[in-house]
Amino acid sequence: MLKTDVFVPSRFEGKGRITLRGVEVPFHTVSEDNVFYDDEGKPIASIFSYSYFRSDVEDVDSRPVIFAFNGGPGTSSMMLHVGLMGPKRIKYGEVDDDGLPLPPYESCDNPQCLLDIADIVMVDPVGTGFGRLIDESKKDLFWGIEADAEALLTFVQAWLARYNRWKSPKYLLGESYGCTRATIAAGMGSLGGAERAYSVTFDGLILIGNTVSVGKYFMQGLQIYPAVLAFPTLAAVNWYHNHPSDQTVEEFVAEAKQFADTEYLLALYQGNSLETEKREQIIERVMYYTGVSREYLEKRALFVEDVEFRREVIRHKGRSVARLDGRITRPLYEPFVD
Repeated sequence: MLKTDVFVPSRFEGKGRITLRGVEVPFHTVSEDNVFYDDEGKPIASIFSYSYFRSDVEDVDSRPVIFAFNGGPGTSSMMLHVGLMGPKRIKYGEVDDDGLPLPPYESCDNPQCLLDIADIVMVDPVGTGFGRLIDESKKDLFWGIEADAEALLTFVQAWLARYNRWKSPKYLLGESYGCTRATIAAGMGSLGGAERAYSVTFDGLILIGNTVSVGKYFMQGLQIYPAVLAFPTLAAVNWYHNHPSDQTVEEFVAEAKQFADTEYLLALYQGNSLETEKREQIIERVMYYTGVSREYLEKRALFVEDVEFRREVIRHKGRSVARLDGRITRPLYEPFVD
C-alpha cells in the first residue's frame, strides 16, 4: 500500500466454484478493510477480512459462519487461508522445516475446505497481513491481550450487521495464539452488556495447535508437564509414518495417552531413581509409541523433545517431519550447511 496522508479503504469482490465431497459449490468472495475510527471520525486502524459466501443458499440464517485467524500474536491469516480453510490451497511438494513449500509455488483446489457447510471469514488482525495500524499513537487500543480480543469482537459485530448474519450460528477458529484470542474473545462477547460496546455469543470454538502450555517455550530444561501433554500428538505422527500397530489412529493415540498419563508421567518424575527393570520397560513403550531410538531416549533421560522428535521419527527414511503439520516431510539435511 502506498504511504499517503489519506487512508482509502479497499474492497474487492470475486466469484468461483469448487467441488467438495462430490457437490459443486458456487461461492462469491469479498475482501475488504474493516476500519476503526476515533471520536473525530478519523481512521486509526483496519482489520482486513476475506469472506467466502456459498452462493446457492436460500436460508442464510441457519448457515454457520466461521471466523478464522492464525496466532503469533502478530501473524496474518495467510497460513490457515492457503493451507486449510480457503477453496484454494498450496500444492505441496518439497517443504522446509516448518512445512512451508519450496519453489516452484503452485496452488490447487482444497478438498478439505468447509465452504459446503459454512461460510468462512479469514481475519488479518490490526498490524498483520493487510490489517493496518493507521495511527501509531493508538496502538494500545489494539496491541494487548484484551485489546486484541476486543478489536476482534468489534469487527465481528460490524461484520454480522453488515451482512445481516446475526441469526447464523457463529464460530471462532484460532490457531496457536489464535486459540488464546478466541477463548478470550468468546468470554468477553458472552459478558457484553451495557458496560461494553459489544455483545456476541458464539456457538462454538475450533482450536488448532492449542496453546495449552506455553511454559516450555520460555523456560530452559526438560519439563514433565509439556512432555506428557505432547505425547499423544507424537504418537499420532509416528502412527501416520511408521504404522507400528494394526490399531486405528484413534485406538493407538488413546492407548498412548493412557500410558503417558500414568506410567510415563511417573517415570519422568522419578528420573534417575527409576529402577533399571522398570526403566527398560518404559524405554520399550516410548520407542513403540513415538518411533524414536533407544540411544536417543537414553541420552535425553526418557524425554522426547518436539524439535528433535521431528528429526528422529523417520530418520531411518532419511527424512524429517514439518513443525506445523506432522504429516508433511522433507529431506533430513540442513540446506544452509550442506
